[in-house]
Amino acid sequence: MIFFETERLIFRRFEQCDLEELTRISADVAVIRYVGNGQPLTREKTQRWIDKSRSNIAQFGYGTGAVIEREKNTLIGWAGIGRPADENGLEEVVYGLDSPYWRLGLGNELLAGLVHWSRDTLRLNELRATVYPENAASIALLSRYGFELVDGCYKGDPNTHLYIASL
Repeated sequence: MIFFETERLIFRRFEQCDLEELTRISADVAVIRYVGNGQPLTREKTQRWIDKSRSNIAQFGYGTGAVIEREKNTLIGWAGIGRPADENGLEEVVYGLDSPYWRLGLGNELLAGLVHWSRDTLRLNELRATVYPENAASIALLSRYGFELVDGCYKGDPNTHLYIASL
């Protein structure tokens, strides 16, 4: 199931064949340092992530999925829209790319696709993003798409900044 395509990327549902490559990417300390608790994921945790993502898509019509580099048909990261279970209630944009694909404009292309998909297909009015304050690249990217800092100590954690964008 493909959700959207850009010039260089395909965003689709995770498939079981993604497990090995996603495990390798999510175990890379540089890639995962600003994700969750910053700890690399095991194969088992990556499998649970794939299973939960597929379940969310089946239930809600969206979730986290695979980012595929179109030319080589290779998994290069993950992205999607999550449904955080908290009082905020806003869906959260998430994304991550394998380090060889950094600084090539792919993050910009991916976030543009996620924002358009969220607004035009999912009919969402707002999105949120949580970001480590040291993640300057992600903050700059989010700012480019209208995300504004609304809480510099989200849930009492000075390492989590909350950004929100109106779509």
